[in-house]
Amino acid sequence: MDCTQMPTHCHAGADLAARVVMWVVMTCVMMLPMALLPVARVLRAGGAHRSRLSTIVGASTFVAGYLATWMAISALAAVAQQALQDAEVWMSWTGAADDYVAAVLLLGAGAFQWSTRKTVYLSRCQTVACSSTHRGASSWQTGLRGGLQHGGHCFCCCWALMALMLSARFMTAQWIVALTAYMCLERVVPFTTPVSRAAGVVLAGAGALLALEVPSLLR
Repeated sequence: MDCTQMPTHCHAGADLAARVVMWVVMTCVMMLPMALLPVARVLRAGGAHRSRLSTIVGASTFVAGYLATWMAISALAAVAQQALQDAEVWMSWTGAADDYVAAVLLLGAGAFQWSTRKTVYLSRCQTVACSSTHRGASSWQTGLRGGLQHGGHCFCCCWALMALMLSARFMTAQWIVALTAYMCLERVVPFTTPVSRAAGVVLAGAGALLALEVPSLLR
């Protein structure tokens, strides 16, 4: 049966495919900068211990593994977002319902910034590449494994911030740039815990203010 016989299903499939592509591209653009420091470590460690070619292969497979992790996660996020919209949980994609979702996401992200889990995984996200590079990641398998591990730790560290993208309110170029810049900052400053908790206060405060505004939007 072709698309002329099943227009609804075909359009739904096309919408989901477009959403998955959008999420994959957006997530890779946002998260790729977080791999630059580990890649620099790979290249620096590799220059002292192995050939230039094997160093490049190790760095390339590290990035491939890292991006593969985020591509899989972003595809799942796109499917979840589509399912919510199809189930009418979203109700109006750009209306007051999305403001409720945005408020909840902001409050959740703010709370997570204060959690022990955030601190633990941010530390791992900052240091995960060191062990693999110092062991001499001379094979593509080691580079790929290191990239997958780094991607997993970064996801556990950043999932609450990335979840903001589930709301149409935050899926803008300004928010993408702001979140990317903040997540990069988290990984390079020496005092990560105060920075994370300060961001948590800002996010939770914004969520509370938005939650208070939503009832007036429904009138």
